[in-house]
Amino acid sequence: MSAKTPIFTGSAGGLVPIPGALMTKNAFGIDVLPRPFHAPRSRVKSLVPARGTSDIFYPNLRATGNYTILENEGLTCVLTVEYKGILNNAIPDVLISSGLSTGSTSATSGSDGPAEDQRTWEIVYYSPTRTYRYVTNGRPSGPKYRDYKGGPVNSATIYTQSIKDGNGRPRGGTGTINLTYGAQLNGLVSNPVPGTPYYENEEVWAGVIILR
Repeated sequence: MSAKTPIFTGSAGGLVPIPGALMTKNAFGIDVLPRPFHAPRSRVKSLVPARGTSDIFYPNLRATGNYTILENEGLTCVLTVEYKGILNNAIPDVLISSGLSTGSTSATSGSDGPAEDQRTWEIVYYSPTRTYRYVTNGRPSGPKYRDYKGGPVNSATIYTQSIKDGNGRPRGGTGTINLTYGAQLNGLVSNPVPGTPYYENEEVWAGVIILR
């Protein structure tokens, strides 16, 4: 939806738009517009647009209910109303950040037998991590990027590995424990964008090694 050409000579119920508002796009891809208005001091609070009210020039942007009032000398104030939404009705592509951290895991086999036959694995591994931030039209029902381009992250890589018996002595062999590589969802957070149908979502995935 194309924006209307701003004309700042009119008044919207006592609110007069102030030229120069700067629109930004946040980390999820939502357009954010703090729209300043001149407003009569005596009526300023009653003129605050209700949550969900469309911006006067960009109908896809909606008032979130957040606003500030800057007192001027005389009979007017500056009312700044926050509007959010998706400007051209096109949900933006996912934004991804990648990183690398370390993880650790341990498991024991043969714990009921003689100490010499017991095996305890302790593994420290490099864990690739990836964060997906994206917008949906409504609350998501679950993670969206589980199978994104072949998987959310690459497999973890072993940094150090030690195997000891029940007496604490170094031992070799794999016994009955198997290594499984994969990716794990560490968190899915979805927050509504006030006044709009959109949700800002963040998925955090990490590579893991599981001992069985």
